[in-house]
Amino acid sequence: AEVREDFVDRVVGLPLSTVEDAEPGDLITRASRDTDALTNTVRYAAPETLIASLTCLFTFGALLLVGPLTALPSLLVVPLLWAGTRWYLRRSGAAYRRRGASYVALGDSLAETVPGARTAEAFGLQHWRRRALDRDLAQAYQAERHTMWLRSSWYLLVELSYAVPLVATLAVGGLLYTSELASLAQVVAATLYVRQLI
Repeated sequence: AEVREDFVDRVVGLPLSTVEDAEPGDLITRASRDTDALTNTVRYAAPETLIASLTCLFTFGALLLVGPLTALPSLLVVPLLWAGTRWYLRRSGAAYRRRGASYVALGDSLAETVPGARTAEAFGLQHWRRRALDRDLAQAYQAERHTMWLRSSWYLLVELSYAVPLVATLAVGGLLYTSELASLAQVVAATLYVRQLI
């Protein structure tokens, strides 16, 4: 609520010509979707990212204490996550901007259609308004679908990259155990710590 109030205060503080030049859908989208996204990021994403980062740091520290050789396979996740995240970030910026623009266009269509429904009906423009609204809705749907595909592809890669260090820790741990370079307890502990990272 505070973010929306700040948004309204800032819009009211702008020169009238600037506010009038803005599209109604843009203002509606900024006041609803963008403030919700910002609120969710601050409330959920930032704390979860901090907790996950600290968990990874402490778990990797514990892996090093168990045995440096058994900790090495857990580092295989880094290039996989780096490459996958880089792929995602290269494509996501444009996709999310397109999605935002499509919601602005949809908001504009709704802002024009609802108050002007009687006028459109009086002049026989319902079909035109309906087509414009359907077009904007289809564009918003396609943009949302594309960002969903990007997220799903990235999540799949992230999930697959979690399995690689676990399998590698088991395999390398087995080799270290048979070569008597690590004890069974070290291999089991390292495997459990890598599993904890997942």
